[in-house]
Parts: sequence; structure tokens; C-alpha cells
Amino acid sequence: MKKLLPYILALGIFGTPLIADEVKPKAKKIQPKTEQISLEEELSKRYHDHDKIILEEMDLVNKACKDIKGYKPFSITDAKLFRAMIMVEGYNYAWNYDPAQVSNSGDGALDDLKFRSGILDLVDDSYFQAFKDVKHAQKDDATWNYTNTGINPRLSIRAGWFNLTYEGHRVNKTFNFGEEKQHEIKSKDSLWKLANKYKLLIPNAEEPFKDAMKLFRQWNPDIDFNKPLNIGDVINYRTGSIEASVLRKDTKQMFEAHNGGGYELKTGREYFNGAIMPKFRATVKTPFKK
Repeated sequence: MKKLLPYILALGIFGTPLIADEVKPKAKKIQPKTEQISLEEELSKRYHDHDKIILEEMDLVNKACKDIKGYKPFSITDAKLFRAMIMVEGYNYAWNYDPAQVSNSGDGALDDLKFRSGILDLVDDSYFQAFKDVKHAQKDDATWNYTNTGINPRLSIRAGWFNLTYEGHRVNKTFNFGEEKQHEIKSKDSLWKLANKYKLLIPNAEEPFKDAMKLFRQWNPDIDFNKPLNIGDVINYRTGSIEASVLRKDTKQMFEAHNGGGYELKTGREYFNGAIMPKFRATVKTPFKK
């Protein structure tokens, strides 16, 4: 038995060799495959992020301008161009804050909405109330800081549409006068006040009050306006009114104006087909996601 003991120990109690230095094989770790994605592919995936807002805000701007004579509503084709435009304008950090890039310091788009002229002067004020407290973004370590600016993607896209409306329409105004009426001079009346009251100050005129005085003299040939008017005097007047109409510019000009204009001149590339489409794999044929 003593002679067999070494063999028994070598085989182990259950027939398994007892090898002191046995090393169990380690389980192989399966490394998860990481998907390598290019910047262009990432941007293409984000291309539809604002689809719903783009269409909704386009409809809002069309509603705001629908009663302006000559206004041509933006279409789904314009919306596709707009989406491609903001992909270039705000594809980086700004995409989640100000995709149309309207609030950056030095950019005039936000000021155009606050101090309106052109076609925006013909739009009801209620459509611009949301921009009243929006502030310009400042740069922080070479990056635009949108904290506390009040801007968000919806307001940015709305402002972008209104800016295209402003840049893309030429306004024609015709000044008309109503039927002749009479005004009895009262205490504290002045011709300046009356010209304002009866809307005789023609917009954009070089000398609006001087032009109004010509009208007063034309309608009142028997009155010497070089002398002060007396209480009780009666003067003739006609209330002025403006008839405005707009004409839409070329689509390319309209979109390049939002970008600052002269893109092709500065870069040698046409704004959409030469710059946006190849870089971001986005075309104006790409349908919107519902």
C-alpha cells in the first residue's frame, strides 16, 4: 500500500491529477465593437432634428404675412432649402440653441426683428413679442455662449424665416389721400400735430413735414400759413393712407442674403449645390420626417 500511495496521490481522490501549479485558462473578454462614424455621417443623422419646427414656423410666418399684397407664401421647397441652410449655419454647438444663427453678437437678424422695417413693418406686432427679451450671445473662449440669451431652436428658426422674408422682399408703398374734411383749430393745436394726427407725414420722405405743409397750402389756398392760426379757424385736410405691396426676390438671392450675401463671390462656390450638399450629404430632395 505504501508503494501505491504516491500513485494514488498523483491521480487524486477522484481520479483527477493533483497538480499544484495548474493554471486555469482565463476567459477571453469580448471587446464590444465601436462604430466609427465620421462628422459628415453624424451631421446627416442630425439633419432631421428640427423638421417639425421648420414646417410649423414656416406656416406661422406665412400666416403673419398672408394679408400683405403681393406676398408669395413659402413652400415645402423653401423649407428644404431652409433646412439645408441651417445645417451649415448652426451645425456645431449652436445646433441645439440657435441653429439659424440669429442671436450672435454683431448679427443684424435679431435687431431686424426688434426695429422692424421693410416688409416686417407691415406685420402685426404680436408676432414679434417673443423676441422682445432675447439678447445677443457673446463669445466665451471662442465659443458662443447662449446662456441667458433667451434663444432656443424654435425662436431661432422663426427668426430665420422672418429674416428671409425681410431680405427676400422689396416693398412698394403708395401714399393716398381720402375725401376732403375740415378741422376747427383748438387750443394747443399745431400744424405738426395735425400732420401726425391725419397721417400726412409721408414715410421715407426726405423732408416729411415740409411735404405736409405743401399739402396744407394746396388744400387751403386762402389761408396764410406764415401767420399763426387762431382758435376757431377752419382748415381743410385729407387723411393720408399707405397702400403697400411686396415683390419677392430671386430665391438664391434671398437665402444668400441671410448668410451675409456674396457667398459665391467670397468662396467661388454656389451656396447650396457647391457648399452644403456635398459636405453634409443633404439635398433639397430629402423628404421631411413627420
